[in-house]
Amino acid sequence: MCGIIGLFNASQDVLARVPRAYHLQENRGRDAFGLVQEKNKSERNIFVTKNSSEFSQQLTLLSSSGASHVLLHHLHAIIGSVPQPLSGKGLLVYNGEIYNWKQLAQKNKIKARNDADVLFFLLEKIHTINAAALNTLVTSLDGVFVFAYQRENYVVVCRDRIGERPLAWHFNPSTGLFAFASEGKTLASLGLQHQILEPRTILVYDTVQKQLKEWHQQFFHLPAPGIVRKTRDATTAASLTEQQLIKDILARLTEACRKRLADIDNIGILFSGGLDSTILACLCKKLNKKFTCYTAGYCDGDMNLPKDVVWAKRVCEGLGFPLKITIIKTGALDSIFTQVISIIESTDVVKIGVAAPFFVCAQMARKDGKRVMLSGLGAEELFAGYERHARVLSVQGPAGINSECLAGLYDLWQRDLYRDDLLMMHYSLELRLPFLDHELIDYALGIPGEFKIDTVQKKIILRKVAIALGIPYDIASRKKQAAQYGSNFDKGIAKMAKRKEFSTKAAYLASLSDTQMQHMRSTEIPGQT
Repeated sequence: MCGIIGLFNASQDVLARVPRAYHLQENRGRDAFGLVQEKNKSERNIFVTKNSSEFSQQLTLLSSSGASHVLLHHLHAIIGSVPQPLSGKGLLVYNGEIYNWKQLAQKNKIKARNDADVLFFLLEKIHTINAAALNTLVTSLDGVFVFAYQRENYVVVCRDRIGERPLAWHFNPSTGLFAFASEGKTLASLGLQHQILEPRTILVYDTVQKQLKEWHQQFFHLPAPGIVRKTRDATTAASLTEQQLIKDILARLTEACRKRLADIDNIGILFSGGLDSTILACLCKKLNKKFTCYTAGYCDGDMNLPKDVVWAKRVCEGLGFPLKITIIKTGALDSIFTQVISIIESTDVVKIGVAAPFFVCAQMARKDGKRVMLSGLGAEELFAGYERHARVLSVQGPAGINSECLAGLYDLWQRDLYRDDLLMMHYSLELRLPFLDHELIDYALGIPGEFKIDTVQKKIILRKVAIALGIPYDIASRKKQAAQYGSNFDKGIAKMAKRKEFSTKAAYLASLSDTQMQHMRSTEIPGQT
């Protein structure tokens, strides 16, 4: 995972703020740095270094450089270290992981050092950049990404269709300024209003005409009634027995973990002791990966331990997983909530309640030297784990379940993915999500609704997959509890609101986001580990 910033037709006033903007997202990568400054086609300067001091010095010179177009990249290298931007006919800055890059390199006879090389070659190979050609390219990529590719007068900005890798953008039609960055707060620090790029939208900017167009890429879809969707092994979920479904799901989940963890060890898992995170831990163990489970909760006075903590201990002791726990006391809540609000750019009560335990887990993982974290996000969407799926079942029956699963996947980028990416990258941790594997999504959307949910249980087939993995029935059948409740952090928000005499939890959180509180930072979280 990396950080990118792009500014086109920018004023010197905006460029003068770039050093501060970069500082806000510098945790996204410190392994290498790249900067492109362009006055016009004939005056382009590319600066690449692994020295952060040299890079910072270059940034301070931007406002006096006379440049109006700027591309910036900072690298978070997991395997290998190939500085960007990559240059040829065009320029590429990229943040992501393309899991099938070696296969694409072999197919296209590319001598590639990594996935960025492959993506750059495929973009350079396109004779004329157009929507059809770009859709063909991105459909061939099995992975998660955001990239900006500049060639001649055009800049193309594109995300993966789920939206696992974030991007914020700004366009002012009056001045022609077009800007983008990995995080919204980065653009805000430049004095620019921004929005998060909807993942199925591709932005195409003309640097000469100063005009912005939008193209669109394809999303996942449900199999049409009566149509047999062929997968790689020529089977279709809609026509299989329960035992074959279990076998196929397990195979796809195992492969999803394998390719996300290829050549990577020493992994962290966001762990609640629930179904999804327990499955991931089992698969890591099956793949002989070194990993640690991380759990956090709020507990003080005569409160009971958070349920997620209780279950995490029970599961890890029973299955032999390494576990680290931090219990947060009341005195640390103000600091935690303030930092989380600043990081995820929101005071939403639910988002803060969910983010707080993840934030504490990320801090533990960073201290342990982890660079990659796994999360079970996406399992609820694929296998009907929410109350909204139960509501659809009561009205439409099993036939309506997959449509609701698809709708949930479509909105995941704005509900969960942006928040979680920002939290992990605050501690330079790359978040990987096996349940959002493309092959698994395609397969799961074809599983009949009756295998996913009934009036008694949700995620039915996934629980049977867990049992097939050797997970005890009582763990596999545990009902989902949202992270803000299982960790007790929602109670923590309520406690602080009452203590500070706010009428609502929302009012209390809003009070933490004023200018003075934004500058609060603590290097350590008081807690009991």
